[in-house]
Formats: sequence, structure tokens, C-alpha cells
Amino acid sequence: MVNRIKIHLDKKFITKALDRDTFMKVLASEHPSVLHRLYLIANEVKEQQYFMELNHDVYACSARVKTKYVYAGEARSQASVVSFMKDRIGHRPHYTVLFKIYEKVGMKEVFNFTHTTTSEKDLISVINKLEIKAQELCQNKVGTY
Repeated sequence: MVNRIKIHLDKKFITKALDRDTFMKVLASEHPSVLHRLYLIANEVKEQQYFMELNHDVYACSARVKTKYVYAGEARSQASVVSFMKDRIGHRPHYTVLFKIYEKVGMKEVFNFTHTTTSEKDLISVINKLEIKAQELCQNKVGTY
């Protein structure tokens, strides 16, 4: 059985700046990934969201959407003054679907799919097609160990 998990696509931009004290403390560490994660937390967004799971005797899946957020507004103004954040400024938002079905025992990969898009409509279409593919695979392989 295929179970869909609700994902949130309502935000594409990181707009909220960090608190001044937090920003200054993190600058000392010079780690762009730490600073980026703090922006994600401050803006209440997640970089990865799971969209499906399988209830099956033989198969399991890993089904994620990774969102590449874009800095805008106050967050962009704040982050653009930091030299190690320059490569994160000026991109377009996009989504990457990472989907894999594998056997529970032995972890043998049965199906693998990756797709990147800037369109929410395309993303939803791909997820719907992957749900159909997962249902087909699960129906063809029914049984226990």
C-alpha cells in the first residue's frame, strides 16, 4: 500500500533576516551551511520533505523533495554582505525529487528516479506518476519472506 505524505510548497523564498546577535555569532564560525540552516529555521522551512511511504512486505521506499530556496528581501540584504554566502545569492528556486524503491532484505535497488524542476505543477505531476509506479511495483510483488 502506498501512503502519500503532505508536503508544503507555499514558500520558495527565505525573506526573514536573522536576529543581529545570532548573525554576528555565526559569522565568527565562517560556515555557510550553519548560517544557511539558521535562515531555514528562522523562516520556518525545511530543505527536505518526505512525500511517500510504502506499507509492503517486500519493498520500502525513500521519497523526498529537496527545495532550493532563494534569498530575498531582508534575508538577501543581510546574507549578501557575507563573503562566504555569495554563492547562495542570485539563484532561482527549484525542486529536486529523489525517489528510490528497494527490497527490505538486502537493500537491493528496484527503481531509482531523480528529477529537477522549477515548476510546482511539474513537481506534483511527477509525484503522481511515481505513486502510480510504486503501486504497480507493489502489486506485481506480493508475498512474504
